[in-house]
Order: sequence, then structure tokens, then C-alpha cells
Amino acid sequence: MRTEGAINNFPCGREYRLILWRGEVVNCTYYWGTEDPFGAVELAPLYELAKEAQERLAVPFLAVDLGQLEDDSWKLIEVGDPQFSLYSFMLYPEFWQKLGQKR
Repeated sequence: MRTEGAINNFPCGREYRLILWRGEVVNCTYYWGTEDPFGAVELAPLYELAKEAQERLAVPFLAVDLGQLEDDSWKLIEVGDPQFSLYSFMLYPEFWQKLGQKR
């Protein structure tokens, strides 16, 4: 799905970044630095895909970017080490608290 606008002339789609720690999502935010222009999103499919990616990669800490296609399905765009990922609009105190509880 694409937005009508663009950021710095780059067309934006519906994309979310999730941060996982040991199989649990500790953050999930709209990627583009604004509120999601498409409205509320059903998080269960995003969580399932992100957890599957982490399970397949067998790593404890992972950033996962997911994008929604025109048919409303979600696809994995990329994965990475969260320490090198922009954390989008996450609430840092909440994130660190969740991460501390999961150790």
C-alpha cells in the first residue's frame, strides 16, 4: 500500500519496524516517522511474521521491517541488528523497561 504523499520525494508505503528480544516483540512502530496514514493496523500478522523471521535466523535480538502489499498481505522487507537500526517513534523508557523484563 502506498501513501498519497512522499517523504523527501521518496514514495512511502505502509511499513512497520518491529524489534524482537528472545521471541517477543518489544517494539512495533510505523516506519516513516509519522502516524500511520492508513489508520489502525491488525498487529497479529506482523508479530507472526517477525517471530518466524527471528526463529529462522536463530538470533536473540532482531529488527524486522515489514511492508503491506496492495492485496493487504504483509511481506518481510529486511532484517537487521537493532543496534544499527533507527528505532522510529518508539517510546524509549517503555522499550528499555520491556527489554529489561525479558532478560
